[in-house]
Amino acid sequence: MKPETLSFVETPKQKIHMEHTVTNGFTMPYMHTHVEYEFLYIRDGSVTVENNVHRVSVTAPCVIVHRPFMLHRAYTPEKCRYERYIINFGTDIVARISAWIPHFDRILNSSMCIVDLDPALHLQLSTDIALLWQSYQDHNYVRAELEFALLLNHFTDCIAEGQIRNVRDEHTYISDVMDYICHHFGEPLLTEDISRQFFVSRAKLTSDFKSCTNITIKQYIQLTRINYAKQMLLSGVNLSEVAQNCGFCDDSHFIHTFRSIVGQTPRAFALGTSPDITG
Repeated sequence: MKPETLSFVETPKQKIHMEHTVTNGFTMPYMHTHVEYEFLYIRDGSVTVENNVHRVSVTAPCVIVHRPFMLHRAYTPEKCRYERYIINFGTDIVARISAWIPHFDRILNSSMCIVDLDPALHLQLSTDIALLWQSYQDHNYVRAELEFALLLNHFTDCIAEGQIRNVRDEHTYISDVMDYICHHFGEPLLTEDISRQFFVSRAKLTSDFKSCTNITIKQYIQLTRINYAKQMLLSGVNLSEVAQNCGFCDDSHFIHTFRSIVGQTPRAFALGTSPDITG
């Protein structure tokens, strides 16, 4: 279902990326990943969120934080009003600000962290989000990054232990396989070669990966490469370099894969002519 209202701001200069969406009903048909952390502030409605092995239903107001490279998707009851803000931020920001935000690790130490907001914290977060979103609309990215750091400081300092639900992975060797893919995405990646790295048969790896993630290992490799390709495109890297650095055999293969996953060409994505909507 198309959103009733949608605002999206993203440029290569940004260290964080932000999206605000209001819909009546919302369904993400497939799992996806991000190179960055994802901070999801659900302001209105209810939503079910799935990651590799867990399914959790939550009701606004709440916050969900996903760590990088975790497969996840979300969906709401049909025709239910749903309002959310999404903020994606990289590990570089985490490294810079974690030293002066005492409780930052409280929301980063699991694959999915859920925080139910009490009225006071909901009001504080609404105020911080409004200021941050305004800076994005004004293209004042330096101020936006500072406001995001203040938001995280307020948020992590005010949440009580009882408000936090850390959803941890059931660790299997598949988690290690996913990490391996994320560190070698620019190299040729064949299922046979990966299976040898982890001392299992190709058939077992294929079966275990699909059972754990609900997608094939080939699909996960493509998602990982496309996520990195997005970052490179937004940073001004030319198409041929992106294709080569992300492990595609040629430009044509890259363009075809990118369009099949993102829904637009790499050039259109880089120009921001049709924003890619994820969550």
